[in-house]
Amino acid sequence: MFSKGQSYFTYNIIGMKLNNLCYAIPYKYDDVSDTMQIIDPKSKRIYKVTLFLHVVYLFAMCAHLGLNRDKIPLPDILKAVVVIITYSICIVCRITYYVWEKEGLLLLNGFLHFERKFLNEFPILDTKIRKGATFAKMVFVMGTVSCASFGIVVPLQLFRNPCTPPYIGSMRSVCLLPTSPHAGLDVIALIGILFDAFMYFHVAQPAALMIGNYLLGFGCSLQEYLGVIGSQTTRIRIKAFVTPRIKENFIKKSFRIYSQCQILVKQIDVVFKNLFIPGVYAVASNGIVFSLYVCIRMHSTISIAGLSFFVMLLIDFLMTVGLDLASMGNVNLKSSQLTEKWKNMEGFGRRSEAKRISRSFQPLKIRFGSNFIDHLTSLTVLDHCLSLTVSLLLIS
Repeated sequence: MFSKGQSYFTYNIIGMKLNNLCYAIPYKYDDVSDTMQIIDPKSKRIYKVTLFLHVVYLFAMCAHLGLNRDKIPLPDILKAVVVIITYSICIVCRITYYVWEKEGLLLLNGFLHFERKFLNEFPILDTKIRKGATFAKMVFVMGTVSCASFGIVVPLQLFRNPCTPPYIGSMRSVCLLPTSPHAGLDVIALIGILFDAFMYFHVAQPAALMIGNYLLGFGCSLQEYLGVIGSQTTRIRIKAFVTPRIKENFIKKSFRIYSQCQILVKQIDVVFKNLFIPGVYAVASNGIVFSLYVCIRMHSTISIAGLSFFVMLLIDFLMTVGLDLASMGNVNLKSSQLTEKWKNMEGFGRRSEAKRISRSFQPLKIRFGSNFIDHLTSLTVLDHCLSLTVSLLLIS
């Protein structure tokens, strides 16, 4: 998935180079050493300044909406809440890169190093891991393009209505007057529109890379590793000429690879479990509810540009919960099937070392907080979101 031998590699590198041009993430790919590296000190200073600017911008939007909630119509407040939720999830991505900068670098290089050894261990692999799944590629492209297009949709929306909250342009005093709710364009409004467009284009890039390429990539990669190990185990079981000693040596080799997968999962937990994945669940689930509510209830009162913004948000949030987190949850399902297969393998003696080791392996669990993601978690979250949306529609 992340090594040069995989077709997914190009998609990851394109997203990373786009972020490097915007000074949006602290990593760059080095072709010579085939590893991820920290960007140079000058670029890192610019990266920190942009991070601080985004945090200030988020607080300014929240403060403006909170202090002037009595002067802003309820439909505009609901739309502004969705905008803030969107920006918040992007900020969570940026903070994750900043707080776990070194741990994230170890995780990325850990996958690169593992895949180089993995491709050598199994030279004849399933075609999916060599060529990549078309579905996953479509998710990569769609997630990156939709996040990048925020910087285009936002100015289109603001050109039609410069006073749309909670953007910078709506913070002018003229936008809070009841007699002039849709103030026209002037120089200050134009500067505000360009600034808002830049901020959304810039903050959305690392969000696309983190949610689409990394979460989906890590989950799909681990699933493919486990699938290859499981298929090799099945082949060794059905071969009649294989002696118990050869079978045991091969299974021990699979155990070593599985242990390395456990280390990768631990590294994922270090980077994601305390901040990012809980934030994704909280923000993305609320974003689904508010976006779906706005699209259903207020589609006739919102401009085409504004409605397209919420439709894209809804698609991105659904992809995050329904696809990206589902791919992480399927890691637990496939590892459970693999460990159960090992424990039920026949042909080993009672004192077989492989038999004793197989009993010690537990399914891989990618955690968020004190819980972990399984294959039903994303469906449970989506069901909860739909229930909340229906309740909100009934009471409004």
